[in-house]
Amino acid sequence: RSLKIFSRFVAIGAVAALISANCDSAAAVTWRGLAVAPEHRCSPYNRDRDYRYSQSVERKIVGLLGSVYGPYTGRCFASTSETDIEHIVATSEAHDSGLCAKDRATRKRFASDLLNLTLASPRVNRVEKGARDAAQWLPDRNRCWFAARVVEVRRAYGLTIDRREADALEQVLSKCESTEMKPVECLVETSRGHRVGAGSDSAGVADALERARKLVATALRPSKFLIPPTSLCTTPMETEWFASETRKLPGGKPAAACS
Repeated sequence: RSLKIFSRFVAIGAVAALISANCDSAAAVTWRGLAVAPEHRCSPYNRDRDYRYSQSVERKIVGLLGSVYGPYTGRCFASTSETDIEHIVATSEAHDSGLCAKDRATRKRFASDLLNLTLASPRVNRVEKGARDAAQWLPDRNRCWFAARVVEVRRAYGLTIDRREADALEQVLSKCESTEMKPVECLVETSRGHRVGAGSDSAGVADALERARKLVATALRPSKFLIPPTSLCTTPMETEWFASETRKLPGGKPAAACS
């Protein structure tokens, strides 16, 4: 009899353990494909050692944006000397959301990943946003793009998200008709006082270069050479384009090198 009673207790215990395991599994909450969990620094954070990146990535960012443009504020800048490279998901935030358990190669790749990079003024990058997450800070412009990009970056690296940030992003995304960055045309002034547009997408860049070509062929032809405006002279492709166009002018000289 005692053996039977003991066996029943064992059986009841096994069933209880199974129910508990199922409940724990159901309690593993996710949001938009991300595991929801508190931030946890599982290893020391060393930005200089683990999250270094080359300054040359800045040219690639400008190439993707189409101009020296800060999507958080919608501001156009004269050159990259006025901007910082900005991590959309801050490196310390990513570290505490799962990168702390990854190898150094993954952390280094994260630091230079164009998916997570944009431009911002030093004030926005260093003072206003800093290492804050979306629960603490959201941009004035392009919030839908920003919110969607945060989710995309976290998914790409298998990062978690805490409940407060998930709720803040959901409030933004639930109202979005589009998560594309809003196009902008940054007007810059050439050395001759002509204003040329540089769009924030590839089509805008093409339009800007076409307008610049027409200026070279008309108003700027008598000068026989062109000093390229700093804001358009941001990528090797654009530098080469200005040089090749000015060589086509009668007696033309190569365009001045970009600073």
